[in-house]
Amino acid sequence: KIDYLGAVLLTTALSSVVLFTSLGGRTYAWDSPFILSLIALAALAVPAFLMVERRAVEPILPLALFSHSTFILFSGIGAIVGASMFGAATFLPLYLQVAKGISPTDSGLQMLPMMLGVMAGSIGSGRIMAKTGHYRRLPFFGMIVLVTGLSTLTQLQPDTPRWMLIGMMALVGLGMGPTMSVGTTAIQNAVPREMLGVATSGFTLFRQVGGSIGIALFGALFSSQLGAKLAGHLPPGAEPGAFGAAQVAALPPAARTAVATAFTEAMHPIFAIAAALAAVAFVLTLFIVEKPLEHRVGHGGPGGGH
Repeated sequence: KIDYLGAVLLTTALSSVVLFTSLGGRTYAWDSPFILSLIALAALAVPAFLMVERRAVEPILPLALFSHSTFILFSGIGAIVGASMFGAATFLPLYLQVAKGISPTDSGLQMLPMMLGVMAGSIGSGRIMAKTGHYRRLPFFGMIVLVTGLSTLTQLQPDTPRWMLIGMMALVGLGMGPTMSVGTTAIQNAVPREMLGVATSGFTLFRQVGGSIGIALFGALFSSQLGAKLAGHLPPGAEPGAFGAAQVAALPPAARTAVATAFTEAMHPIFAIAAALAAVAFVLTLFIVEKPLEHRVGHGGPGGGH
């Protein structure tokens, strides 16, 4: 009864998409046979996967899930938030290392404001849901905060004060947090009991897929932007993609400033696109139809107790 064929087809489709978005335009030309083959493989694997899932006794992703608007909306929102989160978590440490000149370990530690923001947004949303039994407005306000946070990151400069950067990262984290806790609860509340597990894992899948595709596309965009902006600033034979914090620190002061500025400005389009995607997710939150939460913990609520 295990849906092995469905798992193989889904893995093939996702792997092909991630590969052609990450390798296309950089390692291989977009019209190269390899990239075109990956696109064709993904285009064939997706309909084949849907056909298999319709007939499978125990599908890994039941198509009946897509009859629930709550699952569709939160999966779309989750995919966008996943792309934003992976983009920020990947490129902000690079900014800290190159523009601020700190070590990889310290750059990871300085990402704590964003992670703490995610935790605060997620825990706070959970408490509000438990107390009020309502969740529709939480992702709505979360997306507003996320759009604001990502928009502020488009203004990053090598000399941006640390306190301002901490505020930007905290805003991004606070915006992401509500989607994670609210999405899981809302989906579990909307689908039949027998679909609780697969609906939860499906929501997580779309969030991870969004992150994987997003980071691949953002990486390709960053490489192209960086190559153009670093022209004339690197030593002969140096590759922009292999030029890290240690190499930047070894440059003369004028060249180091120019390279740090180029690295920072190459990230601006990434955060701008992420903010635009978050704005799309905000529009999706407007279509969320709230369903009464079952077995809510609280005083006097449905199924409430102590």
